[in-house]
Amino acid sequence: MSKIVDLGGFALIAIMILSFVSFLKPIGIESGTSSPVFWICAVGVLGIIIYRKMKNKQEEKTE
Repeated sequence: MSKIVDLGGFALIAIMILSFVSFLKPIGIESGTSSPVFWICAVGVLGIIIYRKMKNKQEEKTE
């Protein structure tokens, strides 16, 4: 399960970088951090980081 989460996180980071450099640019929106694709990926990566921290804390408690 953790490998799948890691691969998903790397994919989100790659999409976020492509969106930041305006390769994935929605129509009618300027480049950079004003893109909704950038922010959706950023929130997704933040969610993965929080999930992994919570899992690590749970594993430390049970040991």
